[in-house]
Amino acid sequence: MYGHNLIDLLTGEEEQKELVELAKIPNALSRLPIFYREEPDLCFIQAEAVFSTCCIANNKTMFQLIIAQLDLAALKQVADLARDPPATEPYERLKERLLSIFGPSDHSRITKLLEKQRLGDQRPSQFLR
Repeated sequence: MYGHNLIDLLTGEEEQKELVELAKIPNALSRLPIFYREEPDLCFIQAEAVFSTCCIANNKTMFQLIIAQLDLAALKQVADLARDPPATEPYERLKERLLSIFGPSDHSRITKLLEKQRLGDQRPSQFLR
């Protein structure tokens, strides 16, 4: 009995990992940005930085934290995923869906490139960065 804490005695290894991750959620949630529909890729860059610094790696936890940050318009677009999360890789599927809905289309990126930029001595691929 000595050398064990209460969590060790009451839970198995998987439950311990889940409890540790749950303890990190309030800190992560306070640091996550509200979802930016205008720049969804930047939102995910920030969110993944928060996940990394808070040591949150569980796919389901990341999914739930992003769902919590969506405004109503964005949530309506992924309501099916929110109501019935995918069994495998829910975070990746949510991210993919939000980026496909709110991210710029290839057509709009090319149009923006051609309207506002001059090639000069740069290669065309440099404009897409």
